[in-house]
Amino acid sequence: MKVKLLLFLLVFLFIFLFFTQSCSINKIDVALMTKLSRASEIGESVILMAKLYLKLNPKSRINLEYFNDGWDKELVNIALEKIKKKKIKFLLTTHTSTVANVIMDKINSEKILTIVLGATTNNLSGKDDYHFRLINDVEHEQTQIADFINKLEGKNLILFIDTFNKGYTFIAKEFFNKSIKKNFVKTIYFDATNFDAEKIDNSIGKTQFDIAYFIVGSGFTQIGSIAQILHNKNKDCKIIYTPWVMNEELIKIMGPSYKNAIFSSFLPSPIENKGLEQVKNEFFNQYELSPTIISYKIYEALEILDYTFKKGKINPETAKEFLLKNREIQTYFEKIIFDENGDFISSLFFFNNLGSFYHR
Repeated sequence: MKVKLLLFLLVFLFIFLFFTQSCSINKIDVALMTKLSRASEIGESVILMAKLYLKLNPKSRINLEYFNDGWDKELVNIALEKIKKKKIKFLLTTHTSTVANVIMDKINSEKILTIVLGATTNNLSGKDDYHFRLINDVEHEQTQIADFINKLEGKNLILFIDTFNKGYTFIAKEFFNKSIKKNFVKTIYFDATNFDAEKIDNSIGKTQFDIAYFIVGSGFTQIGSIAQILHNKNKDCKIIYTPWVMNEELIKIMGPSYKNAIFSSFLPSPIENKGLEQVKNEFFNQYELSPTIISYKIYEALEILDYTFKKGKINPETAKEFLLKNREIQTYFEKIIFDENGDFISSLFFFNNLGSFYHR
């Protein structure tokens, strides 16, 4: 009797260990780098969207860990070292081009498969590396914006260039200049994190302009105050923004100039996309706030990784090979199409109703 009981316990222990090990093998560690400071609305939204994805997809094989890179050239190295120590081989990044340039070679040497959601730098373009991008690079982005502006009425263009994220904005200006056919009347450089509106007002002076274009990176909503200055000088001026400034707060800060604003976007308005509308509503129901636009790209990136893992491609080398062989992946919002280097080329969208992304 004791022998049978002992055998039963041994079999039970074996089954328990087998299932415990199977469950641990089933989950795959993925790192998410973002800005985790208290003031970072983008970082908060990104993490909440990741949590929502995992809640809506309970069979996901992803075990997600969060790392603060502060969108900072120093902090990003610290975050990457932590990821390396944990031996995590899959990474999502939301940081700027300036920060991406700091760690791109280290990521490739470590063979960490990285899905890029914020950096448009062309230093990542056209390379056989471990970066896959779910947004246009800076050349395709700026070419499309220039083509759109070329079709607008009015010939005189005033350009505002943010100096804080030079890794993006200065290169963006170069590509924009190659395609734009309007008459440049003035280019104003300013730090979008800390600028003097009165000085900018004086810099504009009595310049005659029909169109204003802001080449600015993520989250700098205070530029809406410059839009008000422009509106006061020319109430018919069209104001164009890069995709990265889209934020609910901008609507309030722009005041009456909002009616002349045109927002470029790497996703359509939720009014035109049922998937976006449904996730936007689910996000609001869960957290009582609206997601930032980059948060939707987090959702897509997690979908793509889950799709890859379910096909048995659970290390960076096989995952990379799989994604380059199967370049078209239908996500909840759109079809992602990679080129032979893992770059993503997609049409931009242009609209005035930024409020469609938010519950107002």
